[in-house]
Amino acid sequence: MTGTSHTKLFLISTTALLLAAGGAFAQTTRQESAATTVEEVVITTQNRAEKLQQVPLAVSAITGAKLASEHIQAFADIAKVAPGFVAAPNYGYIRYSSMRGISNNQYGFADDPSIALFVDGVYQGRGGTGMMTNANFDVDRIEVIKGPQAALFGRSSIAGAISIITRQPTFNSFSSDVTVGAGNYGRVFAQGSVNLPLNQNWALRLAADSEDHNALYKDPGGTGGLGATNVKAARAILAYRGENGLRFSLKATVERRKENAYPLQTTDMADFVVTNSIGGRRSPADFDIYESVAKISYDLSDKLTATLTSSTRRVENYFSLDYDARPQIVGGPYTQETDDRQVGQDLIFVYGGERLNASFGASWFSEGLSGDINNWVDKTLAFTGAVPTGLAPNDYTNAFFERGYYDGRFHGYSAFADTTFKVTDKLRIAGGVRFNSDTKRYTLNVPNPAVLPQNAGKAFAGAYYNWGFWTSAPISSQHTWENTSFRASVSYDLSSAITSYLSFNQGWKAGGIDSFKAVTTTPFTFYFGRDITAAGGKPNVYNPEKNSSFEGGLKGRFLQGRLSANLAVYQYKYRDLQVNVTRGNSVTVENVGRARGRGAELEIQAVPVDGLEVFSNTAYADTKILDFPTDRTQEGLPLNRAPMWSGSAGAKVTLPLPVPGKVKLQGDLSFRSKFRVENSPLYLVPGYTLTNARLNWFSESGKYEAGLYVENVFDKFTWNSAGIRRAFGATPSNARAVFGNPRMFGIDLTAHY
Repeated sequence: MTGTSHTKLFLISTTALLLAAGGAFAQTTRQESAATTVEEVVITTQNRAEKLQQVPLAVSAITGAKLASEHIQAFADIAKVAPGFVAAPNYGYIRYSSMRGISNNQYGFADDPSIALFVDGVYQGRGGTGMMTNANFDVDRIEVIKGPQAALFGRSSIAGAISIITRQPTFNSFSSDVTVGAGNYGRVFAQGSVNLPLNQNWALRLAADSEDHNALYKDPGGTGGLGATNVKAARAILAYRGENGLRFSLKATVERRKENAYPLQTTDMADFVVTNSIGGRRSPADFDIYESVAKISYDLSDKLTATLTSSTRRVENYFSLDYDARPQIVGGPYTQETDDRQVGQDLIFVYGGERLNASFGASWFSEGLSGDINNWVDKTLAFTGAVPTGLAPNDYTNAFFERGYYDGRFHGYSAFADTTFKVTDKLRIAGGVRFNSDTKRYTLNVPNPAVLPQNAGKAFAGAYYNWGFWTSAPISSQHTWENTSFRASVSYDLSSAITSYLSFNQGWKAGGIDSFKAVTTTPFTFYFGRDITAAGGKPNVYNPEKNSSFEGGLKGRFLQGRLSANLAVYQYKYRDLQVNVTRGNSVTVENVGRARGRGAELEIQAVPVDGLEVFSNTAYADTKILDFPTDRTQEGLPLNRAPMWSGSAGAKVTLPLPVPGKVKLQGDLSFRSKFRVENSPLYLVPGYTLTNARLNWFSESGKYEAGLYVENVFDKFTWNSAGIRRAFGATPSNARAVFGNPRMFGIDLTAHY
């Protein structure tokens, strides 16, 4: 049986079991009542269970119940309730996100993200190949940890980390949940889970997710449009608990995503309208994901526990993009196909005493990546950087084809120790250290486009847009980077419900190897079809980024739990930025200069009166480039994707309506100020404010729910990236990209058993 058949069988079987179980068992259910206090959240950011209010870090914790009530289903929606985190709907997810103004400016296969993503403690890999693609379903909570966190989370957390914790099997009782929904743009949604206690030692949890909607953006010059989504995912977790302190779990996840690459449009086009030169299914961004995680925990004593985690993850991705935002063949279509395989081992010891809490351990990973890139580009554009005129749509006559094959081998290890010591009942000090070693080898093979069959009979096929060279034999580079990062904090309880803290944290983002550019020891003229292998060329290597941050905070619960407020202020120094640098007629990634950032974040939740819940999340970020030797015009400007203001606010009220059960009305606003991209001196992406509304009904028994929702009530057109015309540059026209969704509305129905 093929992998595809296994996936379909697993999905069908799991969904059928969930639906059947929902009708066969009726046990205790949760009761939805009018809120009287703000919920207290327990998190595991420091490798142990702690109240959010006592952790000396800026952490936004989003429970599974909050994900449902706020209608947070897409990854980008997390930004609505996590001040300081800015995200956008996009292929690769983390690629167009930023934390406190720090984002990923590189788009290669051998670079790492600036925000590390973990699911159940397992690192989700690099974003350029879609390794960070995940459906959010059957989630217990999401922890968004802001600021550099290399000591706690390792590499790729120079801006922060996001930890997603799924619901685990329980051994005491059966339970199940099923949600179905429908909406405009042909949206059909189904999600469910079932918890099955097999006996006092074994339990099984199954969950499934299905999401479909049609194209969101019109293409008047072609057939159909862009923005359709089809997601099918399923997860199974088998858990064992012994009486001798031994615990074991095995998780298997499969996911198939059929989406579109992020859409683009020229700036003269109407809202939510795109053009595309790709035929067939429009601009696919398809993923097949397979993951397995085995965890073994053993209590070595009543205070010391050891946990070994073994994980495998594989993502197969096919991606196609028309990056010129035109129906003519100017720049693109561009396609890439990748097969990324990752294995990891993590061993952690956690000690919990009356005065001392500590965790220490080591981790190891190995990753293999292979694939190919195909690209079409107009010859006039490749030579001059100017967009030609008079081209007919989908005419490849004046375009030539280029292809490249790549292979990456990445591995590394780390060791860490982290402690918290309770000096007095109110005073705690903490410190941590992590050593990282990261090795990357990247091999590139670019056949001579002049001999490719797609270019046969064309007058000239010797200027190369993506690489600027070809290889008579594959070229490769390898490098190892090592780093030791620290963190330290002191926290003091002003009362039993109010905690203050000061902390210092370091971040480190591993170096990388340029996927498209190479360097030679002697002068080399690019874009004129030369063999770089003969010139001794190798893929360009660039070094790590570093970040050091000071943070102070105040966390508290007031008015007998009716008010919760978390305040954090920070300042960081960001060094050795990995940016695109133009050298003659070639662009390479280099480490350039330094920047600083400072800001504040405030999260407020309150229940002023019974039945009324309000919240406000606000982030202020002031970033500034201090030194940029290769382009002095950058100095004094803010970092890319660093809006000065962002946040959200909303309220939920229980309505006194004469109907059985309870009715709650919710409204919220999310906002973001303008920011710049692509190291442009101009602000290219405007700010916006979006409005959302939701009306929920809960039955008296708590078994059933119904929800009506409207997102982007006023149908505001937003985008999150932009390109400008430049010779030998990226997008060869003034274009907008990575659109937000139009107005979306629908209904969800939920049953709990």
